[in-house]
Amino acid sequence: MDLLSELFRDVEVTSTLYGRIEASAPWAVGYPAGPLAGFHVILEGECWLHRRSGEVPLRLVAGDFVVLPHGTPRELRDSAARTTGSATSVMALLGGESPSDVAMRYQHPAATTIAVQRSARIGGGGARMEYLCGAFEFGGVGARPLLAALPDVIHVPGEKGRMMPWVESHLQSVACELTSGRPGAAMVIARLSEVLFVQAVRAHLADLPPDAVGWTAAAGDAHVSRALALVHREPWRDWTIASLGSAVGLSRSSFAARFHAVMGQPPLAYLTTWRMHRARGFLRDPAISIAQIAERVGYASAAAFTAAFKRETGTAPGAWRRQAAA
Repeated sequence: MDLLSELFRDVEVTSTLYGRIEASAPWAVGYPAGPLAGFHVILEGECWLHRRSGEVPLRLVAGDFVVLPHGTPRELRDSAARTTGSATSVMALLGGESPSDVAMRYQHPAATTIAVQRSARIGGGGARMEYLCGAFEFGGVGARPLLAALPDVIHVPGEKGRMMPWVESHLQSVACELTSGRPGAAMVIARLSEVLFVQAVRAHLADLPPDAVGWTAAAGDAHVSRALALVHREPWRDWTIASLGSAVGLSRSSFAARFHAVMGQPPLAYLTTWRMHRARGFLRDPAISIAQIAERVGYASAAAFTAAFKRETGTAPGAWRRQAAA
């Protein structure tokens, strides 16, 4: 299994389509920071995506697809000029729930997906444009490291004013499921959403600079990506630098140097980080004992695991479990 497939094995992705907005200049729509990853699809015309003050705005044109993996606050505007405080809130415009409300209400994204069909008009009658807005929600133990490695914005340009075929086919399929009334529609939309997000990540990987580091860069390195896939799939194994190097066809020293250059940290440091991440996921389930978690993430005893967990997080596993449940 390749690295991207391995990463998404432990990630659940769903999407919410908040609505379609028709705008005519001058206009501005504001999106607050939130726990969900926002996305926009430009259907017609052009606009500018403004993020934090001082950052160069991003021009979006018909066919473009943009994802904001971290729920970055932003404004979509008719021009590159930013006028603080003049944007209309997307929730007020569409008359719907905020992304935070949706995230609070739906605790199991793999089981429930909502898709809100709303539309609104805004602006002063000038140059016209139209776009869709929505969000991705993430669950599963692999979501946090996946999102942490992604930039604030993933921009997938269209082709000659048209969406990329995979974006267009996704939206058509979602629209079909929304109106079908057939059993299982929510689950189908969830799987379609996962594919759409994976495609966006693949587009990001294809445009990485040569000096990129982290798992996104590792996806393009055959040896390091294989090592990461092994660590993710079998964190309980008694991995060493030598055994990982041997598993991917490199000597101990060559593997250690290559891994550090690509990932920005030594192999065993990454192994520990991943084990602790998996452990936090297991700790959320009160039915799994500390001893069982220790075995699942590669420690010979509960005491050894407890010491490693406290060293990495500053908190003992039992205390972390109680805090997470509070």
